[in-house]
Amino acid sequence: MFCVGDYEQDDDYQFRIESTEVADSIRKYIDDVILVKRLREVLALKGFRRIFPDSPDTENPKFKGYHMDEDCVPLSKEKLDWLPAIEMLGEGIFIRLNENRLHEWEQKNENYYERMAKNLSKSNVHCDNFSPRYVLLHTLSHLLIRQLTIECGYSGAAIKERIYSSYEDSINMSGILVYTSTSDSDGSLGGLVRNGKTDAFERILMNALQDASWCSSDPVCIESKAQGYDSLNYAACHACALLPETSCEMRNCLLDRGAVVGSITDRERGYFGELLLNY
Repeated sequence: MFCVGDYEQDDDYQFRIESTEVADSIRKYIDDVILVKRLREVLALKGFRRIFPDSPDTENPKFKGYHMDEDCVPLSKEKLDWLPAIEMLGEGIFIRLNENRLHEWEQKNENYYERMAKNLSKSNVHCDNFSPRYVLLHTLSHLLIRQLTIECGYSGAAIKERIYSSYEDSINMSGILVYTSTSDSDGSLGGLVRNGKTDAFERILMNALQDASWCSSDPVCIESKAQGYDSLNYAACHACALLPETSCEMRNCLLDRGAVVGSITDRERGYFGELLLNY
């Protein structure tokens, strides 16, 4: 829906988007920047999980005897045909990377994330569309959110993410939605959308890349391949890439700053490494 171009109907108060120009300096890396002037998010409460924070793979011997239905505590004694929910209104920025350049980057880094994939297979964290592409998109989302909190005044916990990365045997997806939503009108005042406009977004992206090029924990951080929960991060720590848990869709896992900006000795390994070198 974010890729249809401009969409603003008088009778639709829940979803409005507008295309904007991509700056010349970043055009070969990013195909589209969409201003999401209005969006609607509905959060429903299904139950409570006491043992594991996420549904583990029941076929994994590590979780033998685990039954998801027994672990997820229902909200009522009798099964109901409805769930309590809250409607959130907000705004955001949708970014779609260049598919050809992304495919080229994936081929170069095809085997680099094998250790992360192995750790993921042993963890109770799930990511059905895990790939080097997902790691890149997810990390870029975190870097942008951290920069946006500085640029537009929102707190780190106020901006959230949604990653649109390709599943196996599906259409190619390479998008990021960073957005804010609240139960009142504060989520649609334009503070975030304004930073998606051509000049502002170019500045924010470049500042985010510059900040990510060096971490106060480097070189330990940038050379790491086993950080975070269940060693599911490479170069990502609290000083450079992690967000409040409520902002991240993957519990601050599957991140690697090197995927975006490369390493200290090899910037070109990163998707934006060449851009960073020429900036």
